[in-house]
Order: sequence, then structure tokens, then C-alpha cells
Amino acid sequence: MVTVRRKKKRNLNSPAGFYKRLAAAGLAVLLLGLVAFGLIGRFRYADRLDDLGDFMAKAIRTDLNQALQSYDTIQRRGDDAAPDALANMKRYMYAAYRMNLSLVAARGERYSIIDTATYNSFQTIVGEYERLLANGQSTASVKTSLGNYTRAIADTLSSRFDSADLLLPQTASKKTGR
Repeated sequence: MVTVRRKKKRNLNSPAGFYKRLAAAGLAVLLLGLVAFGLIGRFRYADRLDDLGDFMAKAIRTDLNQALQSYDTIQRRGDDAAPDALANMKRYMYAAYRMNLSLVAARGERYSIIDTATYNSFQTIVGEYERLLANGQSTASVKTSLGNYTRAIADTLSSRFDSADLLLPQTASKKTGR
């Protein structure tokens, strides 16, 4: 009898096990790639949301500054320019208030610049001012209230934005004493 010796020992294992391990390793690499892709997308989305929040905050600041400039028109020109200036103030304050609602929905209550009570106070003061103008009565007391309100808005704007013109959360602005 002739026996032949093989140089390599015969593999008696089934190749199906090797293919299963290879498929599991491939799925693990694919899953890892998908997770990495998802995280990168999420970080990009968070950056875009931050940029949008900064844009909205700057738009609110611009609208409030325009409202303050409309008040300055009343101070310079008197009650003759008041109807147009009040209409402009109302329009800019409404735009700022609505944009603020969107900002709060996107970033949270800590980033609110003008809240509902502040906006309602503005509406009350302007309504009273318009009523007194329409009746031809003295607007001195209401003009004083509106002046105090606009100074409070100006103080809020100066304390809520940092030197890079970015909105600070309410807790951060209170901690820094701004």
C-alpha cells in the first residue's frame, strides 16, 4: 500500500463558519460607519441650529433697536410725529416678539429677550398714548412711561449680548453682573 503524506494538514472545518465571521465583521464595520455618519450629521445640524439661533437673536436686537429709534423720533419731533413713530414701534416690537417666540422654541426659555408680560406692557403703554393723542389730551405721563420702558429695553439689550454680539442666556447674564 502506498501512502502519501501531505505537507499541509487537511482542514476538516466547514467554510460556512469562516463566512459567518467575515459577514459579522463586515456588518460591524458597516454599523460603525453608519453611527459615525449619523454623529457627524447631528453635529452639523446642531451647528446650524446654533447659527440660526444667533441669527434670530440678532434680528430681535435689530427690531428692538429700530423700535428704540422710533421712540427717539417722538422725543425729537414731539407729538406731531407720534402716530407714525408709534406705528413703527408697534411693528418692530411685534416682529421682535414673534421672532423671540421662535427663538425660545429653538433654544429654550433661558434665551428669551422679550417675554409676554413685557410685550403686553408695551401694548398697554402705546394704546394709552394713542388714546390720549386721539382725544387731544396731554401725553406727558405716558411719554414718561414709554421712556422708562425703552430705557429698560436698551438696558436688557446691552446686558444680554456679549462683546462678540452673541446672545447670553439669562442665567449667564445674571452671573456676570451685566
